[in-house]
Amino acid sequence: MSSRACNVALGCLVAVLFAFCVARSRHELRWSAIAYADAENIIAATHFVKEGFKAHYFLNYHTPGYLGKARRNVSSLGYDSQYPPFGEILNATIIRYFGEDLFVLRVTGIIFSCLALLLFYGVLARFFDRQASLFGTAFIALSVSFLDHADAVCLENFSETFRFGAMFLFLLAEDRLKAGRKAAAVLLFSGVWAVTFLEAMNSNHYVVFIQLFFLLYYFFRRRAQKFPWRRVLFLASAAVTAGALRVAQNVMALGGWEALRQLTVDSPLSGEKTAPLNKGILNFFSFWTYFARMLEDDMVRSHFGFGFALVFLAAGAVLLYPDPMREAATLPSKDRGLSYKQAMLLLLIPSLSWWAMFPNHAASFFWMPKHLWPVMAAVFGLALSMSVNALRGKEAGRALKWASALVIAGCLWTHAIFAGKYLKEYPNLISPQTRTQMSGWGELGTQDIAELVEVFKAVRQKTAYGDIVLVGDLSFQNADSFFAFYAMRRLDFAGSLAEFEAQLKDLQEYRRTGAERYKIFGPLKLYALARKDSGSELWKALRSRYPESRDLPHSWVLFSLDPPPKTRR
Repeated sequence: MSSRACNVALGCLVAVLFAFCVARSRHELRWSAIAYADAENIIAATHFVKEGFKAHYFLNYHTPGYLGKARRNVSSLGYDSQYPPFGEILNATIIRYFGEDLFVLRVTGIIFSCLALLLFYGVLARFFDRQASLFGTAFIALSVSFLDHADAVCLENFSETFRFGAMFLFLLAEDRLKAGRKAAAVLLFSGVWAVTFLEAMNSNHYVVFIQLFFLLYYFFRRRAQKFPWRRVLFLASAAVTAGALRVAQNVMALGGWEALRQLTVDSPLSGEKTAPLNKGILNFFSFWTYFARMLEDDMVRSHFGFGFALVFLAAGAVLLYPDPMREAATLPSKDRGLSYKQAMLLLLIPSLSWWAMFPNHAASFFWMPKHLWPVMAAVFGLALSMSVNALRGKEAGRALKWASALVIAGCLWTHAIFAGKYLKEYPNLISPQTRTQMSGWGELGTQDIAELVEVFKAVRQKTAYGDIVLVGDLSFQNADSFFAFYAMRRLDFAGSLAEFEAQLKDLQEYRRTGAERYKIFGPLKLYALARKDSGSELWKALRSRYPESRDLPHSWVLFSLDPPPKTRR
């Protein structure tokens, strides 16, 4: 395919994907694979809108209501100080101008995702021919890994745009510098600095990736040009500046020692108790078995429908073709002074950097295979492109044509079935039992979630901002952020009467001392939410102790835990 045809094909693909994602985003129960993170992001954005950015030191508070440490918060004030605030700031700006409209927020996420695809294609085209770049971009774009995250409104989605934006602008700047256009190169390098800074203020995930990409690019080209230390340090200063700003935020909000602890010892990157490595050095190999199993499982169930075996086979298939075919497909890399192996390593090593540095974290979260997008696009794009060229070319023998057909079938068969099954479920409503990216939902299905959404919307109508609801049901406590968004109230959970009484005591103490301890605080009432269940000890206690109650949809009842006001006789 000609370069023009590839560009047009990519434009059409992105336009179709944009229309597809926008159309389904009108459904209220269409949430991305990381629905809980989206909900937390919008909650924090709502705080910025209500109380202002400055009042919160631009830190994320992922619990509705007033300040105070809740079950998912990590700092003494409740701020989730370990993650940067760009996504929340962006969504707060949108809410301020357009209101709390999920559709508008999702469309913003879709725009970021489509822009990421265009930038991704631009990056690949700087290393491989346009056909291979198109096939590689399409391979990612038509995977569940992209489709189920495309309308996310949290940092994981924005990060892809910033990652590929930094890479694309960097390669463009190098091209301008090589052509002697220094003014344009300076402007583009400034753009690289700005995008890298934004990514460092958006997430931790690609800070190392981006810097490694810059370093390896210059390392592989060290024979063609002197290593540009000043340029490298200038680009690295973007992440350093963002890091210093984040430290300043934490110090102003939390104080020096706690801020330092939150960013180091208590950071999720320091190791979570979710992998066997925490059991001691003797379980080292057990951990790596766990690590590999989790990543393979995420690849198969949540992203592509296949595991690493097919990735290795596709990478090996590229080596089957004659050198002239491979050299033609990688001519842009050669023009940059990079061999085929160097170009692949330039995409592979940064993609694995997070897994190597923070394996515990990487094994604990299902979205980590997205880090592999660059190298997977390169591998499958080249394999498909060279196979198509072999089938179309007259010089290829019959054996090579048969091999090429098998390569195409092998690359696309499982991928197409997995993506096709997902597309068949349009509009891809939230479904924890079939979309295995979702977690912490217990036995809830789509209909159960739809009913609970109605319940918590009713809770929002019958309570006031700042009120706290103690839910007498543990079946969905790990999805509390999602339902807290619909209620826009802080939710705590209790599964027994003893747990309820202990929780109530803590909440009463929080209400009594909150004004003294927290800068952002106000009057609040306490409520309990429970489903009618005559056999439950907790239900019987609520029914007998708290006569003031309101019936909600689907057999749920909201109890006021505050004594009724005394009336004069």
